[in-house]
Amino acid sequence: MLQRRPGRIINIASAAAVHGLPGSPAYTASKFPVVGLTQCLADEVMEKGVRVNVICPGPVKTELFDSSPLKDFLIKNPANLHDMEDVTGAALYLASDLSGGLNSQTLCIRKTSRW
Repeated sequence: MLQRRPGRIINIASAAAVHGLPGSPAYTASKFPVVGLTQCLADEVMEKGVRVNVICPGPVKTELFDSSPLKDFLIKNPANLHDMEDVTGAALYLASDLSGGLNSQTLCIRKTSRW
């Protein structure tokens, strides 16, 4: 990627990376570093034509989420649950020229201020 230029790296973390998730400290602790990695890497490769950003979605309708013991705690209103297309749309935006020069950014995909 560094030789071919330009390039896009899109990391996926979680809303827990920007707002700790009560009841799930290990999960939260695993997501915070993804934002830091994104920022460091973005600064390192920016001048080589590679942009690096991270998407932090809230809860997404998946089989894994449906089986989560925290499901009822996280979702008081089912309308706050995202479809997978919400995340893929954000990734397509960041991968395209429409995102301009966005680099080292955290794009939060949430329907509420919490989840």
